[in-house]
Amino acid sequence: MRDLPLKPHMLETLLRSAALGMILFLGVSLAATEPSFARKDPTYRAKIQEMANHSDLVVLGHVMALRKSAARMRVTIAVEETFQGDLNQDLINVDVLSGKIKIDPFEPEFTAEDRAILFLYKDNGVYRCVNGAYGKKTIIHENVYVNPENHFLKIDLDDYIEALNELPELKEEA
Repeated sequence: MRDLPLKPHMLETLLRSAALGMILFLGVSLAATEPSFARKDPTYRAKIQEMANHSDLVVLGHVMALRKSAARMRVTIAVEETFQGDLNQDLINVDVLSGKIKIDPFEPEFTAEDRAILFLYKDNGVYRCVNGAYGKKTIIHENVYVNPENHFLKIDLDDYIEALNELPELKEEA
């Protein structure tokens, strides 16, 4: 194989690619060690308290089944941990007022792989998410994503659970 001469524009492209690769590598490395959003936002505990105040039930669980009709979706959740409320069962059903057709843009979305902390209220015998999509805190890679519109606002799952366990009303019930 013959060595091809390296022209100046080729060298410049090669260096740019290497620099971009290094920047991406450092960015991903730093993002992995970035402190939880909770450590940057001192109001997050008050936000959790406010959601809990409007909830009959606060649980951590994962989706077991989804049943969709045109206008509704029933989500069966396998409960891993209960933080607030009386629950003596391992599965609960959550109703969403949007199904195959998205009727209410503020309702939470669920997929078969979802794991989340859910703030729920009971309405005519059916659980629904408090404050629509904000009542579902999706968990990905042990991070709780606190805002359904901004997937960069995350709190370490252990920090979030610690905050739930420290809430005054939740301590009294335990």
